Amino acid sequence: MPGLKPPPFKTLEEEAKFWDTHDTTPYVADKPETELKFKHPLAHIFSLRLESDDVRAIAALARERHVGTTTMMRELIREALRARAEGAGSQMNETLEEVRDMLGQLMAQGQQRRVGERPAKYTSSPRRK
Repeated sequence: MPGLKPPPFKTLEEEAKFWDTHDTTPYVADKPETELKFKHPLAHIFSLRLESDDVRAIAALARERHVGTTTMMRELIREALRARAEGAGSQMNETLEEVRDMLGQLMAQGQQRRVGERPAKYTSSPRRK
């Protein structure tokens, strides 16, 4: 059965109102299925161990930019790599300063550890045999 053709619309608002009140199924019934292909699938997944302060800082930055936390992590890595490739260390330094500022704000809210200082559980200790 051939699909229905939508009526001609005079304005975008008229078309929006139409599609808000109509099911699209009868209008696409005769259309062939389309296979979606993604250009660059994310093929590599890494597991990272990050300190809680760092995760909170990245999450706060992600909220500011209205993106997810893992997207923000990818963007920070891309920015650092791009800055390195372009030889523009200042861009990378700005990004690092932004993250350090966020960490500083978190620490001011109750964290006593300094930025860059590892917690006791990460300091070197004799290996167990």
